[in-house]
Amino acid sequence: MQKIVAASLLTLVAGSAAASYVQPFRGGAQVTAPMKHADTTYYGSTLSVRIDESVPVPLLRALNEPDEFDPAGTWGMLNGSQYNSQYGWNFSRVDAYPPVGAWFWIEQLDASPGLRAYEQDTGKPIFGTDGSSPRWRWSGVMMHNLYAIERPRESELFASYRMYIGYDATGEPVPDYTAAEVTFAFLATPPLPGDYNNDGVVDALDYAVWSEQYGAGGDSLAADGNGDRLVDVGDYTLWRDHQTPVAAAVAAAAPEPVAFGLLAWAVVIAASRRPRNGGCREL
Repeated sequence: MQKIVAASLLTLVAGSAAASYVQPFRGGAQVTAPMKHADTTYYGSTLSVRIDESVPVPLLRALNEPDEFDPAGTWGMLNGSQYNSQYGWNFSRVDAYPPVGAWFWIEQLDASPGLRAYEQDTGKPIFGTDGSSPRWRWSGVMMHNLYAIERPRESELFASYRMYIGYDATGEPVPDYTAAEVTFAFLATPPLPGDYNNDGVVDALDYAVWSEQYGAGGDSLAADGNGDRLVDVGDYTLWRDHQTPVAAAVAAAAPEPVAFGLLAWAVVIAASRRPRNGGCREL
């Protein structure tokens, strides 16, 4: 047993040493993908926005091991998330400027739960992410903000926006200007039911995550498999019913949620499993 644990630790250390810091790619993961513009026209006092439908719906992708973002860097918050930055705000025609003291603003009206947004280049949370304002002052320069989600519940996501002329000081709309509304659509890859550590396998390591979070409530809990904002016996049942054959054999001899004896067995399974290639596949 000691040899198995030692071998597991050496594997973890070696994997960590092989990790390399990367920068975001437009298609998520390290995938190059075409820009998908929200082409904007400002004519007279009216704004309009048209999505370039010639580009397919963007797929949010997670990094593949051993790639990772620098945890202390601008994009460290994307680690463990599927992301994409194909959508870009872009002017196709402007025949005038807003009045003095006003500019172009974009307000998020609604979005899929858990979908986050970060400003291009700066990584600043926008559109309500991390308590930021749902309103964002757009410079007018082409801008490809990043969208991310950690554990999507659905494979189809969205974010809806209103573009308008607003006062610089407050972001409040200026009267007598016509706003435009548009919706961004995304695709994502939900984790396997019961895969609470998001490694592509449902096994005793996921039980360990569940046992650590058992009884916890709130949003974005890794072991909240049924999405009811509470880690409880229902999430244990979801894990139990979706295990891989090896993990199922171990669980057959394991206690129900009244005890958490599987944590040691998780190390055994982790050591015996062959390495897998994680991340999302491009459609």
